[in-house]
Amino acid sequence: MEDPREAEEELVRLHWRLGKWTTLILVVGCLVKALLMTLSPMSVDLAYAISRTLTHATQGRTPYGVFIGAVIAFWGTLPVDHPSILTGWTVDFFQPSFGLYLLVFLLKLPLLVLDLLTGVLIYRISLNAGVSEHKAAVAFSLWFLNPYVMLTNEMWGSVEILPTFLLVLVYAFSRTRKGQIGAAFTYAAATAVKLFPVILLPIYPAVFRARRKLSLMFVLACALGVGTYFGWVSFAGYNPWFQLRQYNLFTQYFDEYVISTTGGIQVGLATIALILTYVLIAERWPRDERASFDGALLILLVFMAFTSWFPQSLIWLIPFLILDVAFGDRSIAYLIVLLSSAFFFDIVAFYPYFTANSSAFFFIPAKDYVTKSVVAAYETFAKADANVLFGGPFARALFSATCIVYSLKLIEKRTGLISTLQKLLFYGDVGGSG
Repeated sequence: MEDPREAEEELVRLHWRLGKWTTLILVVGCLVKALLMTLSPMSVDLAYAISRTLTHATQGRTPYGVFIGAVIAFWGTLPVDHPSILTGWTVDFFQPSFGLYLLVFLLKLPLLVLDLLTGVLIYRISLNAGVSEHKAAVAFSLWFLNPYVMLTNEMWGSVEILPTFLLVLVYAFSRTRKGQIGAAFTYAAATAVKLFPVILLPIYPAVFRARRKLSLMFVLACALGVGTYFGWVSFAGYNPWFQLRQYNLFTQYFDEYVISTTGGIQVGLATIALILTYVLIAERWPRDERASFDGALLILLVFMAFTSWFPQSLIWLIPFLILDVAFGDRSIAYLIVLLSSAFFFDIVAFYPYFTANSSAFFFIPAKDYVTKSVVAAYETFAKADANVLFGGPFARALFSATCIVYSLKLIEKRTGLISTLQKLLFYGDVGGSG
């Protein structure tokens, strides 16, 4: 018979090993990301936003532009060299200096902090869901050491990590009854900083139908968030409706695949798919607060399958995929296929962004013959007919197909609808025996 004291000592040793491993991941991950984000200033989006902020153009009046201006003002007080930003850091040129690299670090530091906080939330949510510390640490690693996240967050310098962190925080709050009011307010904040969380609204009234006040609170929170978003976009000088179809680092962009008739009528595939998903959630989704996670993941998968997105937009989806791997017993293969296919499509379709118009290699300035040769080789690969006509489109199709298969599995898990349809198809009635 096993000695209880020996078992307890082994548990303590296991906890210590896991703690050391998680700490090592944390330290190494932070150092690598801090280094790479500093050495990769050639993000067209970020350089353009900085120049527009300094010239007091529209982007400079957004909340993000105000933040950029504040960081630059703080940087100006530091005892370092202060070269001209407008001439030393443009969309296709970066003049290396300690001062400018320090500015790059300061501007991107909040992205690293939010990245880390999102990983911590994933870890805590996994533990609270009852999974082992080892599995929770794996979930943290799948996020914090994720090359796709590092490339599109720290190196690209996008703002998508902020609403993503807030959405994960919404889920963390909503798992407890005491935190659901906080979840509603956090949902309002997520919608205010980037409009896309509005697509998740139908899941909350459906899941919380028995609690009408809470359902109404989420609806009001969504309205508050939408109003705030349109308010700051308009205040900055944009046409908020036009911005929905115009890509911008800070505002919401929406472009879906469509079916066109001979008469010129267009029907959006994402719109159709989302409406069907909302009807399914309203009619068949369990009135279980734990089902809100699967509902949110389902909506995001459907949305991503049928819309044309920029690479950094996938950050919205990744935490939910990782949490599903952690406590939903989903195969990690889905995560790998989705991110691998998306990455291949990205490097083919968005190579001008990754090379800063032939001036960088994945946002790192190309200054010498070797790096310039690498950039030229990458562009040749991206522009090859085989990749433009077959490789890229196939990767995008694989991504969408995987999203659809994943969605069907979630629907079966929560409603049993797929097996019911199979019985109807093969037996003619649900109760048939063949």
